[in-house]
Parts: sequence; C-alpha cells; structure tokens
Amino acid sequence: MNTQLLALSIASATLFVANLSARPEGAPPRPDPEAIAVDMFADYDTDESNTLSQTELTAALTGLREKHQGERPRMGRKGSGDESDSDRPAKARQGKRKGPPSPEELAPKLVEDFDASGDGELDTEELLNALSSMHQRGRRGPAPSDSEAAE
Repeated sequence: MNTQLLALSIASATLFVANLSARPEGAPPRPDPEAIAVDMFADYDTDESNTLSQTELTAALTGLREKHQGERPRMGRKGSGDESDSDRPAKARQGKRKGPPSPEELAPKLVEDFDASGDGELDTEELLNALSSMHQRGRRGPAPSDSEAAE
C-alpha cells in the first residue's frame, strides 16, 4: 500500500512539474542563440567591425523584441476576442516583478557582464556567450549582480 501511494505521489509531482514548465500552446520554439547572433550581426553591425557597440546592441535588441512580439501568444481571459480590456480597472502590481528589461537597460548590462576583451563592444564569441546565458536562464536579461541581489 505504501509503495503504491509513493509511486502515485511521484507520478503526480512529475506531472505537476511538467505542466508548470510547459510552453503555452501555439508558442513558437525558443530561437537558437547562434541564429540570433548571426541575425544581429548581419542586420545591426552598421560599421562592419564584427563587433556590436552598445548603440548597435540596443538597436538589435529593440529590433528582435519588435520582430518576436507578434509571435507570442496573448495571455489573458478566455472567451470571445470581442471584449476589450480597456473597461477593466488596472490591477495594482504587487511584488517586484515588472517584466523584461528594456533594450536601453539591457544593452549596457550585457556589455558590462560579457565584454571579456574590455573594449566596450561585444564580438561574436562574447555575444554568443551572452545569448546562450540568457537562453539557458529562460529569461530576457542577465542575472542580477551580487549588489542588486542584496537589495
């Protein structure tokens, strides 16, 4: 009896975790960091230096955000699409979660965290490290530094 109960508990926990980590139905697969890096250099390395300056990186992040904004499924109330959310009162935000950082906030942070050469720009390898790190975390930005985490 205890063995069956334990097996049922493990199966339930596994199913619960799988459902929590599942992507929304219809959500596109997460893009490959290498493909993103290639696109960023091809489209935003305006001086063709094979590095992205902070300005170029900001433009690239803005362009990527705009490009992928339409690919995300809209999360909201179920029901007919005729209803407008404008008639609903805005909910007060509780806690510190506020969404992904803006490209203007993210670009300098990425340069600070991943510019191994110290030239103030990201080369191919540095950009790939930054994108891979963000991809592994499943987040849109770098982890908070130790000083930010302490606040």
